[in-house]
Amino acid sequence: MELIGGFLEPVEAILSAPMDGEETSRIRSIQRRNLGNIVYNLGARYFNGEGVPQDDAEAVRLFRLAADQGDPTGQANLGNMYKLGRGVSQDNVEAHRWYDLAIARAADETRTLSTNLGDGVAERMNAERTRTLFTTYRDDLAERMTTEQIAEAQRRARQWAPTVGP
Repeated sequence: MELIGGFLEPVEAILSAPMDGEETSRIRSIQRRNLGNIVYNLGARYFNGEGVPQDDAEAVRLFRLAADQGDPTGQANLGNMYKLGRGVSQDNVEAHRWYDLAIARAADETRTLSTNLGDGVAERMNAERTRTLFTTYRDDLAERMTTEQIAEAQRRARQWAPTVGP
């Protein structure tokens, strides 16, 4: 726990520094996205026990931090944890909610890459494959859910908003 707290303090200072204008807003968005990815990767280490003791509860905590930052891979993996009941109580509605959010975020990233990279075909294809994978996770889960459960998951996804800091 101290590792992540100590690691995030200087990053939080950078993210909370005053910035003006459209360019600095774009930079801050990139910083937040990268932070979410860093936190997700640390969560994956706890999930797999790579260099740290295997700990599902800590993996969930870190996946949630990444997911709350809007990281689509963190969101999808948090969905996986809810689907499997690892580190949290098994909950298909929550799993579906996080998959919905991951799909939307991955689609946003695909559009952003198309706009910003122009001919960055490889990056766009990777983002599209990721979105397709997350859609498969969600659709496979939805086959075991009622219409009411899916509607509740979608309602929860619509109410979600990313956090500003870690």
